[in-house]
Amino acid sequence: MEMRRVSPLMIVPDAAATLDWYAERGFDVVRDIAPDDLHLLVKDGEAFAQVMGAGEAYAFLPAKADTLIGTMSGWFYLNLDNAAAFIDSIIGRVEIVKDEKFDFGRVLYFKDLNGYVIGVNQIQPLS
Repeated sequence: MEMRRVSPLMIVPDAAATLDWYAERGFDVVRDIAPDDLHLLVKDGEAFAQVMGAGEAYAFLPAKADTLIGTMSGWFYLNLDNAAAFIDSIIGRVEIVKDEKFDFGRVLYFKDLNGYVIGVNQIQPLS
């Protein structure tokens, strides 16, 4: 497993519930990778995001305590080798924000249990 150069940290009110929610939707979960309630969400053998409980996160970085959980000025993308299969597997199990078809393919945007928006995208070759 590799960490990408950019790996978001999702601050959540209940780390165990969040990890279970993602696991039920086909993600692998690596629990307790550090002593401070830090966990990894993994898809297709690559780390997608880090997860940390709010109490630990705010104790570590108090400046984030005023930011509402699930808010940020953007959203995450989960770029997969077989996005269509993953999308099919989560339909009916997530809150769909938008399902869009582009020239390069379909992108499904869903909201997780904490309010984070995630776009599922087929990996595209860079030209």
